[in-house]
Amino acid sequence: MNTAAAKQTIKQCFQTLTDEQLQQYHLNHDYFTGRPLAKPQVARSYNEAMDASTLKKQRNLNSLNDVLYPTPTLGSALAESFAALKISTKAPETAEAMPLEKPSEDLLNRAKQWFERYSADGLESLLPAQANQLSDANIAVIKRAFSRNTILIQNVCMLSPFWIRSPQEWQAKCGTDLLEHLFVEYEAPAFLKACWSNVADEESVRWLLCYILYAQGGSLKMLASYFGWTSMSNKLWHQLFTSPADAAPLHAVLYAEFKRLGGWDEDFACLMANESYVIDLLDPVSEEGRDFWYDTCRWTISKQFDLDSEAHRKVLWWARHQQTEHARNGESYRLQGRSQNKVMESIAEYEREQFLIQQARARMAERARQVSMARNEENDRLRQQNLEEQAARRAMHNVYYYGDYDEVDATWKSRNWDWTTMSNGKSWRFVELTSSQALRTEGQEMEHCVGSYSMACVDGHAAIFSLRDKDGRRATIEVDPLTKYLIQVQGRQNAEQGKAVQSIVNIWLERVVKG
Repeated sequence: MNTAAAKQTIKQCFQTLTDEQLQQYHLNHDYFTGRPLAKPQVARSYNEAMDASTLKKQRNLNSLNDVLYPTPTLGSALAESFAALKISTKAPETAEAMPLEKPSEDLLNRAKQWFERYSADGLESLLPAQANQLSDANIAVIKRAFSRNTILIQNVCMLSPFWIRSPQEWQAKCGTDLLEHLFVEYEAPAFLKACWSNVADEESVRWLLCYILYAQGGSLKMLASYFGWTSMSNKLWHQLFTSPADAAPLHAVLYAEFKRLGGWDEDFACLMANESYVIDLLDPVSEEGRDFWYDTCRWTISKQFDLDSEAHRKVLWWARHQQTEHARNGESYRLQGRSQNKVMESIAEYEREQFLIQQARARMAERARQVSMARNEENDRLRQQNLEEQAARRAMHNVYYYGDYDEVDATWKSRNWDWTTMSNGKSWRFVELTSSQALRTEGQEMEHCVGSYSMACVDGHAAIFSLRDKDGRRATIEVDPLTKYLIQVQGRQNAEQGKAVQSIVNIWLERVVKG
């Protein structure tokens, strides 16, 4: 039977089946022979592999694509008649229906209402009301102006209710950017313009609305309060104009506050080089973490004439290290009130102790190499070397190291709390560290002192886990094995972790550790 005849036969066999029946048939039968399969196939559901936040982003993107790249229809030409309409705010029907509002109050209320619907129902609920603005002619102008930036096109169309001028009125030769033509009456911080090229999610949309309120004269303080943001100074929103144009919003806020406190750009570079100080000042993970940031910055800024860049980096690391170790005991640590000389002496003492530890490791590694090479030599020589090794270990235990650092090579049993899961479109792995070497490697990779926790793990007082994603290590977790209580979660350089990491750690605790 040739190919054409085979296709015709298959078509005749299936023509009486509906689409749904045909799909079910193919899941249970071989396509060419028609014989039932030994094991029916299962239709793959893509939604099961994505969490709610990922699905919402996909729906928003699909809704925008339907507007920006519609399927041609005979009635599409009707939309062109709306292109010449001017963009204006809809006025209330009667004076009694709505009290008169200041333009700034009206803008703030419209921004709140838009964001509420966006957060609750996504763009699907918003785009139908924006049909007048999103005519084919208007979209064509936007596509032509931003032809190399698809994300910018999507964001500009998404926020079309806040256009103050029509795209049809813009002329490319006039020297005004189309983004400014559509949205701007007043100056806005330069870094916010770059936010228009970020993929839209609830966090980035917040900053786009901030840009609109800056550019059109709304109350940033009231909008921040609506978002749940809190700032330590009302001057922040004016200070943001000093932030670099290429700064991300998180870094722009940090820079503005650091400059407001009197810091220098060179010192800010030192601060940003330490991940534990790159925190969200408007929506912090903890108030304790934000207070520590301000305390440390005020102390280093007060000593900025005396501290060079190297000393500044050491102080920042030392303060965070101390704060982390004190937090394990339920205590707080602050630099305020401590003299510069005392702090630098403590750092120097710690560095000396670390140097001794490195020397001891090198000696032990050399002895281990010698033992390995001499395995086949006389038994008395092996015994002598073993005695020397044991003496060296006992000597190590008699040396005081800061933080009870134990130079041991031990292993301990796993508690079978390893776990892998999906969240926010990412794969997360919890891996228990069950040897001294694994702790040292984690400490070196993450640049913190978990390598000194060996004896606590051997004695059963601590269980240490490494949280990882596709990019590598994200956080180190300490749990009390007896109470199953979370002791601490630290990122690189003892950085506080964001809400996404905190959320997945809490789920792991409930489902795996305590479950």
